Amino acid sequence: MNYEEMSDKHLSKLVAESIWLTVGDNLSMLRNNSSATVHDGDGYWLEFSINNPADVWLIIFENKITTEWCFDDDWRATVDNQFQAGAFNRFQSFSKNPLRAAAIVFLKMKDAEKSR
Repeated sequence: MNYEEMSDKHLSKLVAESIWLTVGDNLSMLRNNSSATVHDGDGYWLEFSINNPADVWLIIFENKITTEWCFDDDWRATVDNQFQAGAFNRFQSFSKNPLRAAAIVFLKMKDAEKSR
């Protein structure tokens, strides 16, 4: 999947689905301007946006995703297992929004986990 070409709204939906997939079959979503609102089936609505640092920070922290300014207005988000045993994997993305780049890296990591 080419995440770089997707809208923020679509990326928010995919990340939210990945995070809250364990909610169960009652999962339903509303898509707002750039966020995804998840109804968990128990009466709770949870909103997620890749443009909200409070939503994305935990993903960055738990998955050890680095973000750094790269060139012009672009940021790079990267995660790799350079200092761990096993086959080397690197996922990276470039964007004018570092949170968007981190969300894309997270989705690429999830795709790799599914393919194992």
